[in-house]
Amino acid sequence: MTAVKTRLWSLAILVTASFSLAHAAPAEAQLAANERLQGTMEIDVGNGPVTMRSVATLIDADLGAKTAARLKSAEGQKSLADAKNRMQSSGSSAAGKVTAADIQALADSSAGKTVYSSEAIHLKIINAYGITLDAKAPDGSRAQLSMRLGDKNLSVQDAKFSYIPDAKRLTQEFVSPKKGDPVQVKIDKIERVGDKGFAISGSFTATNLGPGVLAKDLTGKSIAKASGRFDFQEVALRKN
Repeated sequence: MTAVKTRLWSLAILVTASFSLAHAAPAEAQLAANERLQGTMEIDVGNGPVTMRSVATLIDADLGAKTAARLKSAEGQKSLADAKNRMQSSGSSAAGKVTAADIQALADSSAGKTVYSSEAIHLKIINAYGITLDAKAPDGSRAQLSMRLGDKNLSVQDAKFSYIPDAKRLTQEFVSPKKGDPVQVKIDKIERVGDKGFAISGSFTATNLGPGVLAKDLTGKSIAKASGRFDFQEVALRKN
């Protein structure tokens, strides 16, 4: 998939989420019947620790038909327009390119499947696993810790961290530096769960987080230090 198509697909996912087709519940909310807990993160960005939760969601098997019906309604068209406007106001220039057809295609392809907040992928070409832990807090904040592990010894090769104060505004994020101040990760336990993924727990520290490329509202702001712990029983291994 090209970078442009990947970007559009990501935007379609964001619009679909705004469309209320599937949501990841915050940490204090009771899990819905179609959700299960993948793991938790406890994050401190300078204001005290906050518990975040990562969930897997089984998508409605009839999502495609329901989406088609809603897209034909005035309410559905308004929801789509509102979602795109929110994305554009957050600095996403490609948001206007997402169409109803993109949303329908996403709904059709997702129906009946499980969507994971946190995933792993085997990067065979570099002999590594990429693991992304993504969790959300009751206050609406969101954090993502991404790691690359050697596929033989599962040792951490590098990592990056991002913190989003308001998950409704995904582009307004603080990110760890690309150069210097590497994110430090200590893994206490990691094990394969059959052929479906990993269970992993540990801690991390990231310093000197600055605004992401599209985070115009965060210009001039920074986070001196972010630290936390993670404990995941299910990090799904995605097929390449």
